[in-house]
Amino acid sequence: MLNFAINYMYFITYSFLGWFCESVYCSWIEKKPVNRGFLNGPISPIYGFGALILIHFLTPLYAYPTALYVASVLMTTSLEYISAVILETAFGMKWWDYSDNKFNYKGRICLMNSVLFGLMSVVLVYVIHPFIKSLYHFSTTVIFVISSVLMVYLVIDFTVSLITVLKLSGKLKKLAVILQEMNEKNEEFRAFLAEEIRVRNDEKIEKLKQYIESLKEKYNAEQLKGKVMERRIFRAFPDLQSKRYPEQLSALKNILKKK
Repeated sequence: MLNFAINYMYFITYSFLGWFCESVYCSWIEKKPVNRGFLNGPISPIYGFGALILIHFLTPLYAYPTALYVASVLMTTSLEYISAVILETAFGMKWWDYSDNKFNYKGRICLMNSVLFGLMSVVLVYVIHPFIKSLYHFSTTVIFVISSVLMVYLVIDFTVSLITVLKLSGKLKKLAVILQEMNEKNEEFRAFLAEEIRVRNDEKIEKLKQYIESLKEKYNAEQLKGKVMERRIFRAFPDLQSKRYPEQLSALKNILKKK
């Protein structure tokens, strides 16, 4: 149990460091503060998982830097690819896209990132982790208290973030349904207008026109729901794409940028 608590503290530490480095880099690129990551708080779990995997599985290669580097590249690249597939499958969205980078595979991984992750992994194993490990000499009670508090925090943050993304997915589906009905009613409206005046039912046309307007209002109102949390998601993942509802997501991103 103690070993689990210590490893959890390592996980949180590297999740924070990974979030911090990526946020600083992206903020520098975009010339404005960017909170990267799936979660709302300053934690990016993929870095925490990656660090723990490297620390535990690459120890036998400690005396062989070249082999350690190659293994790091393979492991971190695999982790990024698997994470991309899981997120895309779970939410029907593509969270990052390296399609513009040379030597990429399906936009999920690219050579430049793999090389950089390999270098960072070597620094982690030889420099960062020994230093972090030397700092974590707390009493058993303190370790359990800190790890418990951090675990509660992570569960809350993950739950809130997950609800936000699920609501976004549901919202895109709802927008698509409303838009489809709107298009169908517009076709019906045009068909009525094309009829001879003596055959046409003007009262029915007016009701249909009002119904179409109500659909437009419903569509616009739906777009603005939850905009604060969604705006953070879009800023954290500017390349976010929806496989099922690409038009709705694109329109939503454009609207939130203007607000």
